[in-house]
Amino acid sequence: MWAENDEKRGYRKVDASVYWPLTLGPMFLLVVSAHFGLWAAEPPKDIILPYDHTFLGLFDFAWLVSLTLFLGVTMFYSIMQFSKSRYRE
Repeated sequence: MWAENDEKRGYRKVDASVYWPLTLGPMFLLVVSAHFGLWAAEPPKDIILPYDHTFLGLFDFAWLVSLTLFLGVTMFYSIMQFSKSRYRE
């Protein structure tokens, strides 16, 4: 029912599976290079040391690592979905 109405309105089907790999890939590379690369702008010591309590700095660094891992897993999943959509065609 909805597809018939969409076709009558002139909407076209767009394959949006390429959007997420193209968005998450550069974002992941930027985060990794900014925090963990050889010439990192904000290396781990700049994240851990400014806090009065070392525990807060380590918690902040663990938060950064977990978000980076989540971004990497999400990027990998989007690439897998993109490759599956290309294989189906």
